[in-house]
Amino acid sequence: MCMLWLKLSDCFLCLMQVYVPNSSALYLGFVEETNDALQRVKTNKSIIILGYFKAHIRNDARIGM
Repeated sequence: MCMLWLKLSDCFLCLMQVYVPNSSALYLGFVEETNDALQRVKTNKSIIILGYFKAHIRNDARIGM
């Protein structure tokens, strides 16, 4: 995750780059880290969240999947 703060002429803009992990072992940590980052952005600030959100977390009994 990466956060970039930009000071515009009359306000701040936060750009947040995230990628959802494809591992169920890493997913909970990702959610907690993302939530913590969002809590640091004050409600009167603008935020744009960029990234890849199409991760698929599953249990597959087939070998090699």
